Amino acid sequence: MDELEGVTKGHYERLPIQIEIDGRTVSAEAYYAHRSYAEALWKRNGEEGYNCYTEKVAKGYVKRKDRPRHLTFLDQIRLFVASGPESAQSG
Repeated sequence: MDELEGVTKGHYERLPIQIEIDGRTVSAEAYYAHRSYAEALWKRNGEEGYNCYTEKVAKGYVKRKDRPRHLTFLDQIRLFVASGPESAQSG
């Protein structure tokens, strides 16, 4: 999973979390946006996050084959963050 999520490339981080199941607290791990851009991405997204990666959320995903070849994943993140919320609303 780490390779798929680009952990070594700085795309995401796998972090420990605590979840409650049937009244018990258990340890688990979850993938989060890398700390190098996570806060800026969260702010750019109106300070909203996803509690679950649903089909609705996935519809916004652009497959690698459909993205500009000369830009990396992190380049795309930086462009999105820099574009500001007004660009997303008018586009």
